[in-house]
Amino acid sequence: MSRAYRAALEMEGTGRIADGRVLNYAGRVGGECRFVATPSPWGFGVCETPLVPFQSVAVDPARIPSGSLLYIAEFAGFLMPQGSVQRGFFRADDVGSLIRGDRLDIFIGSQAELETVERLVAPTGAYVTVYRLAGDESEAMP
Repeated sequence: MSRAYRAALEMEGTGRIADGRVLNYAGRVGGECRFVATPSPWGFGVCETPLVPFQSVAVDPARIPSGSLLYIAEFAGFLMPQGSVQRGFFRADDVGSLIRGDRLDIFIGSQAELETVERLVAPTGAYVTVYRLAGDESEAMP
């Protein structure tokens, strides 16, 4: 694994290696990040729930508790690259070292889809309206 890929893996927390396995952040040992292979196609977030493209978001847990169901109005009705329609519902499945305060990061899944979404929606750093919902997430999430 190249140094650049390892650095990206440490920043993202999950990545696919050349043999197809998905590695997920497992903690630090002696100051170095350690990873484990995971059966989830996209890895797991901090809640030990599988990350799902266009449904999982990373948040600052000091602002939004992990596991919270969120509604992002700007994504309601968004036609996603794979052809389905996003209803605006997301779950706070993860955290990130750069996610602080009112910032969040929508998990897209692949670089190609990220570039498509950024062209269609808005460049990185766009402002959106986020609502934290109460109740049973199974009613909202597909």
